[in-house]
Amino acid sequence: MNKGIKFITVIFLVILLIPLNVRASTDINLNCTAEVMVGNNFSCDIEMKIDQKIFGVISSYKYDKVFSYNKTIIGNNWEAISGSSNGFTLVNVEGVEQDDKLVTVQFLVSNDAVPGNTYSINLNNIQVSDGNNDITINDKENKIKVLSINEVVDNINVNGEALEVKDGVTNYTVVVPYEVTDVDILATLKSDKYQFTKDKSPGKVSNLKVGDNVFELEIVSGDHSLVNYEININRLTEKKSNNISNKVEEKVTNPSTGGIGKISIIIIGCVLIGSLGIIIYFVQKGKKVK
Repeated sequence: MNKGIKFITVIFLVILLIPLNVRASTDINLNCTAEVMVGNNFSCDIEMKIDQKIFGVISSYKYDKVFSYNKTIIGNNWEAISGSSNGFTLVNVEGVEQDDKLVTVQFLVSNDAVPGNTYSINLNNIQVSDGNNDITINDKENKIKVLSINEVVDNINVNGEALEVKDGVTNYTVVVPYEVTDVDILATLKSDKYQFTKDKSPGKVSNLKVGDNVFELEIVSGDHSLVNYEININRLTEKKSNNISNKVEEKVTNPSTGGIGKISIIIIGCVLIGSLGIIIYFVQKGKKVK
């Protein structure tokens, strides 16, 4: 009897310890870049978690007006019946039965966005089809914060001269004389959570050609791009560089230059004319006396 009870207990414990292979119900996830910056693009990945074969997906977007729709990139396993600023309709005639990315939607942060504020993107009216039934899925929402440049960048300078970086401005031009052939672009960020990409990071720009020399900086947060800067180093021609030098020199030296000015000439002229009149007066008076 004791052996029987012991055997049953062991079997019961074994059953409890066997991991159950339970699959979650079909769902759609919306994953957008959490932090963005004015004037830059960002993306939202829309992914499906599947527990059955799915043949079609439909959904609509709703987003704040500070975001403008850019484009939709369709996942590899789907064909688009539609894909626009309003939403998407996807089909796969053979069905998809594994977790999959449906689309990537790209948006632009307009200049109307206020740095420091948080805005929303929603995925609404979501339905999937298993070939027989339409399955309704709850709406999804992501909150997105618009960062100020002052929250991300500590400073950017070219050859020791600081750039006056502003929210929404991503193109800057720095003019250097003809004699300058190399410049150092240095930059520091506010936090370790922000980084420069390997190919677009601060450094030395050598062998500048006359005219425009475009240098790029890209700041990322995790695997999301926050902002791309284009810094144009404009190297002057030798002639223009000399002209600028002469103008500066003139501004400095003119105030200390000697010589007679126009006002002085007028005053002297008036004095001479007055003196001549007096002389004529006395000469005429002398004649009358005689």
